[in-house]
Amino acid sequence: MLGIRVPANRPPQEVIDVVRHADSVGFDAAWLPDSQLNYREIWTTLGALAVSTERIQIGPSVTNVVSRHPTVTASAARTLHELAPDRVILGLGSGDSTVGFDRLLPAKPDELKRGALAIRSLLHGEPVSYGKFHATLRDASANIPIYMAGSGPKVLAAAGEVADGVIILPGRVKEKMALVRDAAARANRHPPPVFLYVMAEVTDDIEALSRNVKPIALRDAQLEGTGPYDERGLAISVPEHVAGADGDVGHAEDYAAASRQLDEFVSDEAALWFAQNRMLVGSKTAIKARVDHWRSLGIAGVIVSQISGSELPWRLVDSLGFLTEQRVGCPNPRLPQEMIAE
Repeated sequence: MLGIRVPANRPPQEVIDVVRHADSVGFDAAWLPDSQLNYREIWTTLGALAVSTERIQIGPSVTNVVSRHPTVTASAARTLHELAPDRVILGLGSGDSTVGFDRLLPAKPDELKRGALAIRSLLHGEPVSYGKFHATLRDASANIPIYMAGSGPKVLAAAGEVADGVIILPGRVKEKMALVRDAAARANRHPPPVFLYVMAEVTDDIEALSRNVKPIALRDAQLEGTGPYDERGLAISVPEHVAGADGDVGHAEDYAAASRQLDEFVSDEAALWFAQNRMLVGSKTAIKARVDHWRSLGIAGVIVSQISGSELPWRLVDSLGFLTEQRVGCPNPRLPQEMIAE
């Protein structure tokens, strides 16, 4: 699966146009982030996409079970399935820019797991208990795959136990896949496929590009830890991340401007290492080699995202269209040893 993240940061018709273009190029899925203050309302936009496309899969990457109650998400997903049968994919996460308001906190792994199970039961028309109240989604019979996104071992274990797919970030890929696989074995089920979410850009100057990705590097370090930087003596200082706060660096509207403000936290050397090892950047040959390598590790698909925060991903669709042309790779150029270890 080759998916693309499409932030609904423009009016719906413009979002429809770029997703239809991605569909025509051959992308398998269009994932829309759920962030109510950053983008257009997700389920309204997905409904418009459902009636404006015919082949491409669509869904949130990711929504959550905190700002959107599982009963609300189940109803929305079922309706979307009726508009686009067998094309809906439901991504769930703990909540980031969508929470933090009015005392809403990101979901803990057990809460995320319970929410996923509740949504699946509701979609199948089965009752879900909330204290003495039993909720049932009327006329429901939708088999919609639920993908869980996470970085930490507890979330990955929960995903292995209940999810139909798992979305991870680059770095420690083998370790994360093992956590998912082991949890699935303990739950006596087949391990769900694992998908990689990664920022991408075709470029012949990674060093120049890296100077504009400090917000992404900082957010990655908040999620994944500073260990890889510390081991290499790279200067990166991670302030506490508060979900939904004004300092939400992961959703900067202008990454270049945000990067200049983060010089005290992320050194140029740390940003360059991040670009080289945690992103999908470089020539088309290098990008193809990296994707083929991830697939050789067992990654079931890649979800690419543009670096710019305020544009629709027209350029990314066109520049990465070559990845849709040949799904089975030929022999690759040699990758650096560090990349192979990832």
